[in-house]
Amino acid sequence: MKKNPTQQTSVNNSSSSRSKKRVSESYYHRAVDYFLADDFRNAYYWANLATGFHHPEAEWLVGHLLLRGDGCQKDISKAVQYLRKASRKGVAFAKYELATCFYFGEGVQRDVSTFIKLIKGAAKRGVPAAAEALAQALRDGEGIQKNYKLAVKWFHVAAEKGLPESMYCLYVRYSLGQGVNRNMSKATDWLIRAANAGHDISQRILGEAYYYGDLGLQEDKSLAFEWCMKAAQQNDAEGCYCAGLSYLNGDGVEANPKMAQHWLRVAARQNYSDAQLDLARSLFRENTKSSCEEGLTWLRRAANLKNAEAQLGLGMMLSTGAYGAPMNVEDARYWYQQALENGEQKAQWYLERLP
Repeated sequence: MKKNPTQQTSVNNSSSSRSKKRVSESYYHRAVDYFLADDFRNAYYWANLATGFHHPEAEWLVGHLLLRGDGCQKDISKAVQYLRKASRKGVAFAKYELATCFYFGEGVQRDVSTFIKLIKGAAKRGVPAAAEALAQALRDGEGIQKNYKLAVKWFHVAAEKGLPESMYCLYVRYSLGQGVNRNMSKATDWLIRAANAGHDISQRILGEAYYYGDLGLQEDKSLAFEWCMKAAQQNDAEGCYCAGLSYLNGDGVEANPKMAQHWLRVAARQNYSDAQLDLARSLFRENTKSSCEEGLTWLRRAANLKNAEAQLGLGMMLSTGAYGAPMNVEDARYWYQQALENGEQKAQWYLERLP
């Protein structure tokens, strides 16, 4: 019995469609293998071939690579085109990356409402970073009505997927009782999880909690130093400062003035004025020409950052010529006045005694 020509054409088209799908899947999986091996040039090549068959995930991968210029010339406008195609086909990561383009106005006009629409879609499809971004928008009321309770829900989703920033945000929410009942035990648990996940601010806060015996933790200077050092090694300015003070005062670690100055310098270079002030004091104690010159430089920088204690100290040095500072009564008067305006009441006593 002969087949109907129409039926034969349908069979041929179906066979051709399956063949194209197999080829596109083969190209895409080859692209993924190269991508995971950090061979972005070949990843782009094979993913680009797969897009010729309208493969949704390949369209996302090409957009992703174009967005960063990995394995190809960076082209944000072209990236957005591919991300749009993949997003319309339901690819979650495409929705997330397209959302960030709309948020930052990269390759498209900035549009927070479109960002929210896309980020919701990506979050509901299981993208952890999208869940975190949605939680932050709900917390801040950016492009969406502020809702702490929903923010906590999405922070939980992201935190359970291992995102340290969301763990830290849950610590803050439970500490403040925003969107949840205030619960310091849960707050501390999330802080510890965030610190263990490498979140620098959490590490420093945990170190401070061990130092003072806060957040239901027993005072432990050694653990305090250990956690502050973890934050310092990630270049957290306040963590560097805490590490410097620990070495300076021998808290939780053997006193070491050189290591103290090292970490105080790291914090000072990030314009942390308390570190600049304490570094200056440490250098003045060495009382050599070079240490005093450097100390005066850091003291001036702290004073310029409106650190009242530094302003008072600079005024005292300029009025007396201490540690080799050039005497200048008018400059001293200026810094005493600045210190007084910034709440350092002792400056009044020194002002009244200037000639």
